[in-house]
Amino acid sequence: MACETTNGNGSSTSYLVKKATLVLLPKTIDYSLKPFYIAIAPEFPGEIYALRFGDFRVIHTRHTRWSEKGVWKQVFDVLAKDADNEYAAIDATIVRAHQHSAGAKKNTRLDTCETQAIGRSKGGLSTKIHATCDALGNPTGFYLTPGQAHDLQGADVLLDAIDEIGALLADKAYDAEQRVLERLKEANCEAVIPPKSNRKEHREYDKDMYKWRHLR
Repeated sequence: MACETTNGNGSSTSYLVKKATLVLLPKTIDYSLKPFYIAIAPEFPGEIYALRFGDFRVIHTRHTRWSEKGVWKQVFDVLAKDADNEYAAIDATIVRAHQHSAGAKKNTRLDTCETQAIGRSKGGLSTKIHATCDALGNPTGFYLTPGQAHDLQGADVLLDAIDEIGALLADKAYDAEQRVLERLKEANCEAVIPPKSNRKEHREYDKDMYKWRHLR
């Protein structure tokens, strides 16, 4: 795909881009929000990034500062308020940590297993991402733990932030009376969670609604 960009002196430069997506930015955007408009595009010439956003080091520095100051979290919280609360879903997944994540010099006061959310599980160093989403599949909350943590550790935190939802969809890992089911019952929320096979008392759930987990 051929694309063309305008240089600062008014001349234009053409690039041949393969397997990439070019995001054209309007001239009226607020360039104080540059990190919002960064596009992930493999094989994309670095010159285009520089022309559109400036030096990549400046972008990285701003992104890091916003992360440390909680700006990204504030933006996420505002967007999450506009959620479709017909039902919500919760789940967790594990991501492998890079091998260099354990080799860098650490600040012993700040860098602990809890703050970095890096743990040692069967597959090596890993992090578990716990997340909730609304009926449209948009994320409404997330929480990080070391990879060996149980899914319920994320539910302990994320369920506190879920309000006024009609139902909660989750897998068998969340079939826990005190930590999940009783809390949902108190909130008048339907638990669409299949029971574990070792349950002494069988519990019914909406099997058709449970399939909606795979439609988002």
